[in-house]
Amino acid sequence: MSRPGPLLIVLVGLLAGRAGGDSVAPATDQDAIRAAVAMLRTPKATAKRLEQAVCELVALGEPGSAALEAYVDRELTRLAAVGAARPKTAALDEEIETLRDTLRELRGEADLSKDRLRSVGLPALESLTAAWAKREAALSPWRARRAVAAAQAERLALVVTAWQTVATAGEAQSRTGRLAEVQTGLAPDDPEAIRIGAENERLAGSLPADVVPGMTAVNAIRQTCGLSPLVFDPKLCAAAVMHSSDMERHGFFAHESPLPGRKSPWDRAKLAGTTASGENIFMGSAVGSDAIKAWFLSPGHHKNMFGDGHTRQGLGRAGKHWTQLFGAE
Repeated sequence: MSRPGPLLIVLVGLLAGRAGGDSVAPATDQDAIRAAVAMLRTPKATAKRLEQAVCELVALGEPGSAALEAYVDRELTRLAAVGAARPKTAALDEEIETLRDTLRELRGEADLSKDRLRSVGLPALESLTAAWAKREAALSPWRARRAVAAAQAERLALVVTAWQTVATAGEAQSRTGRLAEVQTGLAPDDPEAIRIGAENERLAGSLPADVVPGMTAVNAIRQTCGLSPLVFDPKLCAAAVMHSSDMERHGFFAHESPLPGRKSPWDRAKLAGTTASGENIFMGSAVGSDAIKAWFLSPGHHKNMFGDGHTRQGLGRAGKHWTQLFGAE
């Protein structure tokens, strides 16, 4: 018996497809579908180009719409898996919260003493810092993947929006709920802290180099303790430098200045064009970390540095004198 030739096999396949009601896109349409889907996958595709690719797929009829639907569903599944892959840190989270509670209760003590801060506060902060570092190390690789996936989810949102605009059926609408869930799973833990961090990076270049590490360290300690980071305020830095320079030049160490117009922290902040909500001062070292540790171990300065109402901070040094100013909106 002779075997059927290649042409007969193709004809039989086409007839079988038609008999079953399948729609088979012509080769030219298949090429167009592949090109449009490739554009959807292009990381640097503009919103306009993504919308154009969606329109091209829908215009190709059922095969194009099916390819678009398959692409969106694959992306939703893949991105949801990234969000769900968050490392398990429950034990570290519990340890962190317990240590935060210890420090929070300590700050609330009416008769808080330096001995209590040294014997209870400092060990608690050291343990908290270690636990926080372990947690950050565990989450850091996943957060990098999550950031990439979140950007891809934003692109997918543009695709779904364009699909909703041109589709006549409800295929696109049915994906919006899933997309919202995916984006929630990919949202950063603390978007406000990320915003403040980016703002501080922008501001750091205009500030004295010797104060940026100290303000960054204060924010790191506050965040470790569960408090919001503070925005770097160049005007508060200027007022802080002013007071540190006055103490260094005129030989006094006090919140109240003997110089006319500069008596209180509020006066000095006003001269710099801003407002203040608290002030810490330190004398004895040109190293910023020494000042921060001294403030941590000083009851009044400690409560000031961890104040919930502050939103801004400034730091200024002159010689071995440091001034730390806080501001509230």
